Amino acid sequence: MTTSPALLAHLAGDVLTLATLVTVTRRDGAVFGFTDHDRDLIFSGRTYLAGTYTASAISSTADMAVDNLEVASYLSGAVVTESDLLAGLWNYASVLIEQVNYTDLSMGARILRRGTLGEISIGKLAFNTELRGLTQALQQTVGELTSIRCRADLGDARCGVNLAPLTVTGTVQTVDANNCTITDSTRTEPAAAGPVTVTAISTAQYA
Repeated sequence: MTTSPALLAHLAGDVLTLATLVTVTRRDGAVFGFTDHDRDLIFSGRTYLAGTYTASAISSTADMAVDNLEVASYLSGAVVTESDLLAGLWNYASVLIEQVNYTDLSMGARILRRGTLGEISIGKLAFNTELRGLTQALQQTVGELTSIRCRADLGDARCGVNLAPLTVTGTVQTVDANNCTITDSTRTEPAAAGPVTVTAISTAQYA
């Protein structure tokens, strides 16, 4: 969406009447609107609730670094609840931040930032979260890294090794300074009868 000529002319003026609109779309499809204005604003058919958040300064760089900003808001039983935050309903919600002329919303909006909500910290009455810019996705690893060691875990589906014949169960019978003996009287896996001795390093020799 491009900025309208009328809004650009207003931004170039000496007296500005600007407000910020924040549209949050959760992954369950629920959409919420917030504004830093002192009264509710209705823009594009959506109501943006007034005085619901404070945000840090927005800055952008040309070196593809991740642009983050922090947002603080209070817990509201009607909009943002502690239970929803703890349930993860707000995790990774998409965010659109726009700027409007609150005295003439017909001028349209200027997009300031798009991104997703990041880590959320919850207090008794309020919560803080970070807005991660679109370049955050470029910092994520896609696929797997090649390494000289096996990337599978021993015994998992990718490894394919059956650990059952290699597993020994039992109970600890005796313990001395250097080893412990595990009885195999209750063992169900196929193996030779008799106790299994597990050698352990004595910590006394390092005292």
